[in-house]
Parts: sequence; C-alpha cells; structure tokens
Amino acid sequence: MSALSFVRPELLWALPLAVLPIVIHLINRHRARRRPFAAIDFLLRVQRRTARRLLLRQLLLLLIRTTLVASLVLAAAGPRLEPRAAAVAGLGPTTTVLVLDASFSMRARDAGGTRFEAALEAAREHVRGQGPQDRACLILAGRETRVLVEPCTDSRAALLDALDELQPEHGRSDLSAALGRAAGLLGAPGASPGRVLLLTDGAAHAFSGPVVWPGDQAPEVELRDVAPDESRDNHAVVGVEAAPAGAQLGLRVSLQHTGQAPAAELALEVRLGEATTRGFASLQPGQTLTKLFSLAPPTAEGDTGPLLGVVSLSPDRLAEDDARPFLAAGRRPVRVLLVDGDMRAVLHQDELFYLERALAPDGGAQAAVQLQSLTPDRLRPEHLDGVQVVFLANVRELSPEQRQALQSFVEAGGGLFLACGDQLDPQRADEWLRELTPWPVRDVIALGPPDPDGVHRQGLGFGELDAAHPVLKPFTAERGRALEAVRTFRAAILEPGRAGPEVRVLLRYADGTPALVEGRRGAGRVMLLTTTLDRDWTHWPARASFLPFLQRATAYLAGRLEEQPAVEVEVGEPARLPLLPEAGGLRVRRPDGEARVLRAAPGAGQVAFTETDRPGVYALEQLPPGGETALRARAAAALLVHPPRAELDLGPASDERLQSLVGEGTRLRLAGSGAEGGRAQAWLLLLLALGLLTLEALLIRR
Repeated sequence: MSALSFVRPELLWALPLAVLPIVIHLINRHRARRRPFAAIDFLLRVQRRTARRLLLRQLLLLLIRTTLVASLVLAAAGPRLEPRAAAVAGLGPTTTVLVLDASFSMRARDAGGTRFEAALEAAREHVRGQGPQDRACLILAGRETRVLVEPCTDSRAALLDALDELQPEHGRSDLSAALGRAAGLLGAPGASPGRVLLLTDGAAHAFSGPVVWPGDQAPEVELRDVAPDESRDNHAVVGVEAAPAGAQLGLRVSLQHTGQAPAAELALEVRLGEATTRGFASLQPGQTLTKLFSLAPPTAEGDTGPLLGVVSLSPDRLAEDDARPFLAAGRRPVRVLLVDGDMRAVLHQDELFYLERALAPDGGAQAAVQLQSLTPDRLRPEHLDGVQVVFLANVRELSPEQRQALQSFVEAGGGLFLACGDQLDPQRADEWLRELTPWPVRDVIALGPPDPDGVHRQGLGFGELDAAHPVLKPFTAERGRALEAVRTFRAAILEPGRAGPEVRVLLRYADGTPALVEGRRGAGRVMLLTTTLDRDWTHWPARASFLPFLQRATAYLAGRLEEQPAVEVEVGEPARLPLLPEAGGLRVRRPDGEARVLRAAPGAGQVAFTETDRPGVYALEQLPPGGETALRARAAAALLVHPPRAELDLGPASDERLQSLVGEGTRLRLAGSGAEGGRAQAWLLLLLALGLLTLEALLIRR
C-alpha cells in the first residue's frame, strides 16, 4: 500500500489547465445559419452516414489533449509513491517519529534551496500523507536533541505548525543520540507500532557512534538523504593567524577542501578596514593549504575598538564557511592628547620636544601613536573625544570646565599622565589638581648633595622600582642599572599621609623620594611623574631608557599592555573572556545585535560565556564595577566564533557503516532525496505525454 505525494505541490494549481482543449473546442464550435440548397442535399445525406465515426475521433482527440496537459502538470509537480506507515508496520494506525537534522551542514544550498528546507518539505509531505488515525512525533537534532511534539499526535495542523517554526542551527548534531531518543518515544505506553523517519544530509560526522536502543527491540529506521550525491564537495577558510611584520601585518591563511573533485583558481580576498589584498588558490580533495599575505593596517581616526578583518573565499554550496573573521590585535593606533604647559620658540627647549619623539620616533610613519598637541588655554572638552591618553606636561593651571572634562574622561576609563615643572605652583596645584592627582604635591626640592658653591649639580639616580608593574617589568637587571645612572636634579615632593586610594609607588629616587606614582580615579588610571619630561630638571629624556618607558606607560594607560589576542572557539563551545583589572564585568554584543552583561568581582581576570550558538564576531565592552557605561579607551579582545570544523566535511556515511551503527538486527531502509524520487515518477508521466503526442499526430493525419 503506497501513498502519493508531490515534491512541488504548489505547481498543482495549474491542473485545471487540462480542460483548456475542451474550452477551445467549444469556442470553435458554432452553428452556421441554415439556408436550403437543393444541390448539396445529396452530400448531406453522405455526411450523416459518417457522422458517428467523426464524432468518436473528435472525442478521442479531446481526451488525448486533456490527458496530455494534465500529465505535464503532474510531472512538473514531482509525484512520488512512498510506503504508508500502515503498510510498513502492519494493519491499523501507525506512529512515526520524524527526526530532522538541524546541524550546520544542513545549511548547504542546492538548486531548490537549503538541505534543511528539503528536509522540512519531506516532513510536511509525510504529515499530509498520514491516515486519519496515524500519529507522529517531532524531534529536532541540533546542538541538543529537542522533542518538539510529544506525545505523538494525529493532528496534522499541530505538526505542520511546529515544522513552520523550525530553522537550521550552526552547530553539530548527534544523530545517534537522536535515534535513541526517538525509539524511546515509540516505546511509550499506549503507543501504536511505528518507525523512525530520519531526514538528514547523511554526512558521516553526524553519527557519534552506535545507537543505543532503549528497549529489547529496535524500531524500523528509514534514513532519507536530502542531499544530491553530486554535491558533496566543499571548501572553507579554516584558520587565520595575524602577526605584526614591521609596518605591515602578516597573515597565514589556512584553506581546506573536502569532496571528490578538485577546486581550481578560487578567488581569495583579505580585507582589513579599507585595506584589501587578493589572490587565488587551487585545492585538491582532502588538501589543507596555507597562503601568506601582508597588508598595511588602516589608520582611521577616532576608532579605538578592535581592528577586525575578514578572509573570504569563492562561495560554494555551503557559503557560510567561506569567510572567516580575524583580529589584528595591537594594530589600532593609540590616540594621545599632549597639553604643552611651557611652549618655547626654540624647538629643543619646548616641553614636548622629547615626549613627542619618544612616542613617535619614526614621525608617525607606522601610526602606532597618533599625537595631537595644544596649549592649556586651547583645551576644550571636545578635544577628549576619541582620545585614550592625555599628558599634562608642566601645566600651571586649568579652568573648572577643563578640570571637570578631564575628571569625567578619567573616571570613564581614560588614562592621564601628569608631569611637573617650573610652571607648576605647588601652593595652587592642590586646588585644581585635587580631583585628578593620585597624591597631592607639597613643594619642589633639589636632589642630591650640593657642590661647594651650593649648586646641586650631582643630582640623584633612580633607586627602588616596582618590577612587577607592567610598565617597569623590562627595567630589571641591566636596564635597572641604566636607570640608576640617570640623574635628576629637582623634583616635587608629595604631601605625607595624603596618598589617594589604591596609590602605588612605581619608582623612587635613590634617597627614597617617590619619582613615579600611580592611582585610580573611577575606572581610569593616573600616573604622576615628580620631575619634568624635558631636560630642565633631569637628564632622563636624553637617555635610552626614556623612550621604552614612555611608550610602555602610554600603552598601559590606554589598556594595551593587557590587550589579549582574540578568543576563538567553535559554535557551542564555552569561552573564557578576559577582564581588565579595573573592570567589574563585560558586555558581550552578539552578531544578531543582542547584548549580554556578565558580572564578576574586580580582579577576577576572566568570565565565562556559553551562548556561542552562531558564528561571527562577538564585540566585548569592559564595564566598571556596578556600572553599565563601557570603559573608554580600552581595546579589549573580541570573541570570534567559527563553524564546527567537523561539519565542513559533507562526505556521506556508507550504507555498511549506517547499518553497523543502528545494529545488524535493526531494519534500516535507505532512500534518496525527495527530489530524486519525484523525478523517477515524473519520467513515467513524460513518457505518457510523448505517447499521447504520437497518438494525436496519427489521428490528425487520418
């Protein structure tokens, strides 16, 4: 006993066109006006003798033409005969558990749509072909095996509504577990005899191992492969490694090809902002190929987020694995604002002369730091937009509006570096620097023993340093001795007992006087150097250690020393996301635009994130403890989620392996795609149409 179904039932609306030959015949049939004419009476009597034979031939032609049109419409709709559940399980109503594979590989697109859409249509056809008392359950096999319709029901509307809501997922599926779950539904008390209908692309990776059946007797299993046999090839971008190469960015791109036929001259493109480079790749079946690229990173102003790029390959049936994002960590320029408190006409006497050359020794050719300089009287709140670090170099005083803007800048996560000098008035500094400095300035003193004439020419070198701090870690051993050789002649001393919260002395002079201190204001970092950034009070700007110190201090204030490479996982894998020391949480913005806030204790170092259910770039924003406003100037790593690599191989499982997985005692019926079965029945109708055309030609010629 078989049930008739159609692969493309929407084409059946054209079936009424089969009456078109009859309509044409009726239109052409008209009665002429009768006029008596004795000369043709004899001919009319002859015609009446043959009228019955002519009428029979006309009726036969109408039948042939009507049947011809109907057969062509039915052939286009793709008819298919398939066994009814009752025919499989015996007499009476049956129960069928529909299992739909929703894994990433089911997103592959063939001529009629995705393979998941083909599986959905096959499931709808089965539901429409159910008998009045037949029942069905529905299981979706994705990252988790989910029972969507339980208990089994004979309501076609409920089943079709559930099917209409389904979408393919981006992760792996375990069809072995799904079959075991389906058998459990068939073995429920009161269930009628039935079978399991598995709709899948038949990829070998979807079966984790032998199926464990819950009862003593395994059900009948029909595996219907919805993927055409000729479309098993797939190429993909499976890896991107980015590393600085001087002023360029070097990339190692890994490509993979699975299937049977070679892939020749595939177009390959690397895009990083506005920078683009292209190439070609040819792959053999089963080959993994590495291609090398280099390109100059863009230097867009105002953008301080992670520098993201993408490598894309010529798209194939499974196009979603032909593009892979990557993060160029540390390649985004740091924007620094320099406030010159002692501008001079002679270039080398200017307060910023050594600072600018330390931060951009190449003149900005590599764009590691973007500098903007101005005097205190020109400083406006809008100058802080997009800036990550501000240097106040020997500034005498700031207005209340300027102080408020700087305070908000620091509390939101910005970095501030304060340097002293002869323009700084210790008596007035406490008033305007109170909300910014980590430790108030008390006075300015000379360092080192005086010469016989009373002048302090010897100065003092640096003494104790905090080698555990990220800025000073390199200054140990030989470099530490280089700091001892630096001579400083004047410095500001700090108010005893007035250190702010979380103040840390990073560097001292040889007599123990603090030289460099760090504090926190809100979510921001503030560093105070008690001497100058030029050679008025110290020889340090002329020493080799000055350049790496200022570059590391700038990177630290901008959060770059804690910047991590991208966290990369596959769909469904948990991710451990890094936290900045001052952050109390993360905001994770998913590729679909939804945001998730993850909280942790300050200093926890990382948080766990498990909602990696789709591939793409998950933007990360560091949040202060208890706040929702993202820390500014903190370019933290992004989370990159990639398709499961196992899903990229579309190769099918052999019939022998499938039988071994379900067990030798299990009745397994394998069927091709619904489109192929429909074509087999369509050929019969096309042959019928050809025969009808031949018969019509013979009748017309007679």
